[in-house]
Order: sequence, then structure tokens, then C-alpha cells
Amino acid sequence: MQNFLSNFELSLIQIITRSLPKIRGAGIISNFLKKIYNRKARDASYTRFEGLALFLPSQSEILFAPQLRDRLEVQFVKKTLKAGDTFVDLGANMGFYSLISAKIVGKAGKILSVEPDHDNFSFLSKNIELNNFTQIIACQCGISDCNEMITFYKDTSNNEMGSFIPQKGTIEVKLECSSLLDILNKNNIQKISFLKIDTEGFELKILSKFFKDANKALYPKFIIIESHKDSEVLKLLKQYNYNIILSNHDNHILTLL
Repeated sequence: MQNFLSNFELSLIQIITRSLPKIRGAGIISNFLKKIYNRKARDASYTRFEGLALFLPSQSEILFAPQLRDRLEVQFVKKTLKAGDTFVDLGANMGFYSLISAKIVGKAGKILSVEPDHDNFSFLSKNIELNNFTQIIACQCGISDCNEMITFYKDTSNNEMGSFIPQKGTIEVKLECSSLLDILNKNNIQKISFLKIDTEGFELKILSKFFKDANKALYPKFIIIESHKDSEVLKLLKQYNYNIILSNHDNHILTLL
């Protein structure tokens, strides 16, 4: 009975949140209703979005309003990615970008999804299984500029958050890391159509090493990155002939000239 009431309440809230238009401010309404739903402990739930099956924790924004998540960036991916392409997702979380991309590239394409957090990786693996996406390679590990063991700080209140910087409300997790080039070689990735990187401040370390060592044929055609516009990592990408073609707050899409 308890599960029935919880699912019924979620369904009612989703009728509202899934109908929210893709405009500024809609996310505030969705987050408000998410907080109401999570006024008490809730189990993870199954849902669907654009033909994809998803299993998500109750705190996930995607459970409520997936149409609002990185809407401009997702729209660009949908327009640009093609069947047979390769998408590399660093910081894949629970698989939002990976799943959308896998649907586009099809069985002839390839998705490499890298996620260090154990809980997020469990959801990622479950979502890959639900959609029978054999074109997705999932790796549970961290990415750095070398093979090393580092400390990751996991947010105990939100499955989607974590950092390499100590913060209040986090727990320490030891994380084994490899360089991006090593992971690509291990998984026989010989080209990258699209790279999405969200690695909690490690972007500069990862990409500096990658561009220094990688063959130019492996340089991604497009990159999605979260960073301040005057950051060192964006300056680095400019040095390697990348140009910003779309910015949405701190998210940027760059293309190789």
C-alpha cells in the first residue's frame, strides 16, 4: 500500500513537471515539487523518457523534468551525432547523455561511459541493461593525468554530487584513476566524435595530458565541458584549435577547427 501511494504521488507530480516548458525558471518549479516528494525517504523509481527506460533515485532531477536537463546541449548532441559515431562520456553519472547518445549512434556506434562513484555506476549499469544497449562500454574508475590512487569526496545527501575537494557533508572514498589515453586504448577507441567531460575540477589535468600524448586523429570533433569562461582549461582547448560555438551558463560546446 505504501509503495502504491508513493508511486501515485510521483505520477501526479510528474504530470506537472514533465509538462513544464523549456524556459528559464521552469527548473525552480520542478525542484520545488521534487523537494515536496522527498519530504520523506523514497525508493528509487522506474520511469521513461523519449523511449528510454530509466531507473533513478528520488533525488534525481531527471526523474522529474528530464526535458529541462542541459536542454541546449542535448539538442546540439541530437542534431550533430550520427549513426556509427563514438561518444565518450567522462563523468557519466547515471547515464543521461550516454543513453541518449546510444540511441542515436545505434549498434554500429560506440559509447564509452566512465563513472567513478559506486552508487552512480550501479544506476548507470542498470540503465544500460534496461535498454539493452550493447554499444555502451561502462567503466567504473576515475580519470586523471596518470595512473594513481586519489581521494574522492562523496556527497551523502545527493547521489549526483561529489568532488575532489573536501566539503561538509561528504565522506572519503579512495579512487583508482587512469589517464584518458590509457582508458581509450584499453577499450579500443580509435576515434572520438563527441567528448563530454564533467570531472569535478580535474578537466585541466586530464585534457593537458591527453592532448600532449594523443595522436591528432584521436582529438574529438566536439567537446562539451563545464567550466568558467575565462578558465585555464578553455584557454588550453583554444591552444589546440577548439572554438566555443555554444555556451549555456557554465556549460560550453566547442568544435575542432
